Amino acid sequence: MAIETFGAINALVATNPTATDNVSEGDDHIRGIKATLQTTFPNVTGAINATETELNYVDGVTSSIQTQLGTKLPLAGGTMTGDVLLGDSVKAKFGAAGDLEVYHDGSNSYINDAGTGTLNLRASSAINLQTPGGAASLASFSESGANTFYYSGAAKLATTSTGIDVTGTAVVDGLTIQGGITEQQVTKSASFTPSFTEGTSYSCSGTMTITMPAATSGKSFTVIAATPPSWAGTIKWTGGAAPAGTGICIYTFISDGTNWYGMEAGNGFA
Repeated sequence: MAIETFGAINALVATNPTATDNVSEGDDHIRGIKATLQTTFPNVTGAINATETELNYVDGVTSSIQTQLGTKLPLAGGTMTGDVLLGDSVKAKFGAAGDLEVYHDGSNSYINDAGTGTLNLRASSAINLQTPGGAASLASFSESGANTFYYSGAAKLATTSTGIDVTGTAVVDGLTIQGGITEQQVTKSASFTPSFTEGTSYSCSGTMTITMPAATSGKSFTVIAATPPSWAGTIKWTGGAAPAGTGICIYTFISDGTNWYGMEAGNGFA
């Protein structure tokens, strides 16, 4: 009989060659089957270890599996049951433009908000910042209690319902307390009017006139003068008159909202 046309595996005729075909035609069939296998699997260069069950799992796949995974994985939900290990400087990105990045560069770790907007950390009751393994606390933020900062694992500053609680010594360069008074020393070398927004302790050098500010209840200030100054404004002095000090003098003033009350704390300091 005539030799069949060899192309793909599904075109092979299982009943050929027949029992009456010439031996030479059988040879042609063997060569044709080899050619068909090479045509059907042109890129197979080694053994295929997949079982028929495993191969049947791709039944119905009509396009590139990689393309389908790339299209469908972002749309699918699921639960992972193992770790995901990303190499150094490989970033886990979130957002359409990859605005939020989480990664480790081999030396340091980063949570980087590279886009616009605010990075919000949220928790139902508290947020704790701790050393690896939770051995020591760095800071603790509570929804309905104290927010606490630690030094070497020991609480040093905590918020309270009325302000703050400091454990230990507070060292400050300038301190603003309620009412807008700044507790810091101001140096003056010319006549001036004390301003509670710049300080409550004045160190004065040279001959000058100090003009009293408006009387304000609860306000006070101190003047340290290398030379006794002149005074402008109404002052109720202890003893009824301005003191005539000599040398370095210290004056203290306090107001009840109507008057300034002044006293000389001392003079002639060496």
